[in-house]
Amino acid sequence: MSSIFDPVFVPLIRISPLLAVVVLSLLITFIMTIIYKYMTNQKRMKEMKDKLNGFQKEIKAAGKDQKRMMEINKEMMMINAEYMKHSLKPMIVSWIPVLLIFAWMSANLAYYPIHPGEAFNATLKFAPGVSGNVTISSFPQLSIEGSTTKPVENSIAYWALSGNEGSYTLSFSFQNRSYEKKVKISSGTGYENPVTKLAGNITSIEISNRAMKVVKIGNFSMGWFWSYFILALLFNTILRKIMRVY
Repeated sequence: MSSIFDPVFVPLIRISPLLAVVVLSLLITFIMTIIYKYMTNQKRMKEMKDKLNGFQKEIKAAGKDQKRMMEINKEMMMINAEYMKHSLKPMIVSWIPVLLIFAWMSANLAYYPIHPGEAFNATLKFAPGVSGNVTISSFPQLSIEGSTTKPVENSIAYWALSGNEGSYTLSFSFQNRSYEKKVKISSGTGYENPVTKLAGNITSIEISNRAMKVVKIGNFSMGWFWSYFILALLFNTILRKIMRVY
């Protein structure tokens, strides 16, 4: 996916992460709408939707007629079941490209990258009561500020690092065991997942990539997923009306 999306969307992210999310939300919604439109019998879908709307009016007219209400609800359940049956296949097919795009968005829009020469922290978090010394090393070699061996204090140990553009592997030695963490330094938008959860004496290994906030309004902010979700709802409503999808 990177070879397809990077040339188009990485420049958009550099201009504005929100712009990239808007374009991707529109693209994903358009793909899903097209698949849905041409994989369903739109004539039948419209008939079912019209019937459901008609039943809503009948429910209001039925008032306190419980027998008629039960009859209407039974018919509505049958039509809803058929409607869902027709919708299931295009929904499954459309989610294949959507999941691929989501994977790319998660790898490029969740955090800011670590840039060449930028200082960043590598932090180990420990279970309560754990003590000892931890030694860090990297391949290829990164610049490590201070000693490579640190004591566990207040259940954490951390190092300040920096380096040139590239992919690195950090190794941490603690109590005769070794733990590894991938780090990517990039002038573009890519990064490795900054948080690795563990079980045992070490509970997590964290790299200090800053979380990317796509929307910022005063003290309010949103990441890429919720920004996408809200935009997708809006675009879905607009596209369905324009394309007459039922």
